[in-house]
Amino acid sequence: MQRSAVRMISTADVFSFVNALFGFISIMFMLKGDFWLAVTFVLLATLSDGLDGIIARRFYSGNLGESMDSLADIISFFVAPSVIILMSGRYENPVILFALSVYLFASLLRLSSFPILKKEDYFDGLPIPASGIILILLVIINVDLMVLAIALLLFSILMVSKVHYPKIDRKMGLVALILIIFVIVARDALYSIAPLSLLFALLIYVVFGPAYLRYF
Repeated sequence: MQRSAVRMISTADVFSFVNALFGFISIMFMLKGDFWLAVTFVLLATLSDGLDGIIARRFYSGNLGESMDSLADIISFFVAPSVIILMSGRYENPVILFALSVYLFASLLRLSSFPILKKEDYFDGLPIPASGIILILLVIINVDLMVLAIALLLFSILMVSKVHYPKIDRKMGLVALILIIFVIVARDALYSIAPLSLLFALLIYVVFGPAYLRYF
């Protein structure tokens, strides 16, 4: 007997849907010109994506799990950050459009190949949520156009690379949760200390994550 798609939904899939919903809401707020609410919902999408991963690893993720998670990630960590970048009013340039096109290709390639190439203990290539959040943080601190373009191209390479990145454990997850809430609450107050703190933590993950996985 053929099953209904609704009956195939697992608990982890619900968090994937919430992830996608938050990404969609972020886009809607950015289209209305509310930058900080747009950023807030991408950060909330990150938390939902993290819960999705935890539940999927502990329990049965269902038949829809990986496909739904990838679709949610493309909304929340490619489309939403791209809209935020383009509508921030600071990066309207053909260079950024080209870099975003490369980033789109890398995102689609990574997410479509993830079910085939996934590993149990680590990620092959930089996870798209990490790159998406870093891009938004770079917009918050108002980096130069060329810095953002280079970041887009660099993350595109890292996402489809064979560089191994650790999966987020309980300690790293707690630190990420605290820093994300800090950004949501404090925004860019006190010389953008909250976004800079989260950006610093994520850059440590990008630079030293592979070494941590190998030696610890």
